[in-house]
Amino acid sequence: MAFNNVEAVQHWPPKRIDDKRYDFSHLNAQRVSYSVPANKDNSEKKYDVIITYSYHVFAKTIPEMDDAEKQRRMYHYHGEALRPVHDERYELSKKLPNIIQDLLTTKCLHGAKDSFFVVELVNTATKQAEPYEVYFEMFKEMKKLRMHIKTAFVRRERSQEKAQKIQFATILKKTLANQKVKRPK
Repeated sequence: MAFNNVEAVQHWPPKRIDDKRYDFSHLNAQRVSYSVPANKDNSEKKYDVIITYSYHVFAKTIPEMDDAEKQRRMYHYHGEALRPVHDERYELSKKLPNIIQDLLTTKCLHGAKDSFFVVELVNTATKQAEPYEVYFEMFKEMKKLRMHIKTAFVRRERSQEKAQKIQFATILKKTLANQKVKRPK
């Protein structure tokens, strides 16, 4: 699905590395409809959000990777070398559309600056449940709600700060009304 006037990659072409084909179509731009149920103060509200994804959700530079391996795994978009495809991030990126679809029922947290994130427990190569952090921005673009998934990764070291909770419905409502979503003090 193509969206006019969206300033982000809308279609991620596949890549072949050796005998493995990496299909990124699950990360193509998409429209997600959220329905916030009525409560005592408000009637039901529907929000259509255009979702785009950064290559950071499937690619990562690993310092110990030699130059030949970096070049072999490098993802190119319109001739520009971005980052090497990272197998764990790629596999976990397949979960992103479902995570994004379920944001109304998930605990969101304030991230750095104007971003937010959610944490999903996933089983990875270690066979243990680990925190998969998905960072996103919400904004209006050409009068439409937009969410850009900036990065997503398994955090294996502890976070430095305690993040403040926020409901996704609040993020939607304030963004649509052009109000700043302030981080609590």
